[in-house]
Amino acid sequence: MKKYISILYNIHEKVIIVLYILLVSIVFVEIIARYLLHLSLIWSTDFVTFIFIWLVFLSASLAVKEHSHFVIELSADLLPETVLKILDVIVSIVMYIVVFIFIFIGYKFMLLCGSGISPALGIRLVWLYQIVPLSSILMLIYMIGDLLESLKLNIKRRVDI
Repeated sequence: MKKYISILYNIHEKVIIVLYILLVSIVFVEIIARYLLHLSLIWSTDFVTFIFIWLVFLSASLAVKEHSHFVIELSADLLPETVLKILDVIVSIVMYIVVFIFIFIGYKFMLLCGSGISPALGIRLVWLYQIVPLSSILMLIYMIGDLLESLKLNIKRRVDI
């Protein structure tokens, strides 16, 4: 499982890099076209908005994998080890609940609003809205991978003792 998550992570990271390069390139071309050529690319604003939204959600799911979301740190000196472990379990349960809610509501929202069409691009909005359940599924995969890895470590620690 760890190997597959590593492959998924590498693909995920590369997609984000490509989207960032695409975003910067389109904005650069739009600036050149607007101020030097006095042209405006009709599609660029919508396309950049779509890319930005995808980047936000893909980066959020990557942050789950890297454990780099905003956290409130409690000093280990202030609380006993058992309380810290209990809090860690509670935080994990809440994260799973939130991710499942995002998958469910994101999917419903995608079905409900995805039939609309972007006026500037002429594509269905489902391409924009599908990122919510997709990134939530990525978060879930990364969280399950971390859970399995920590369970494996706990079993190994018990065997070593």
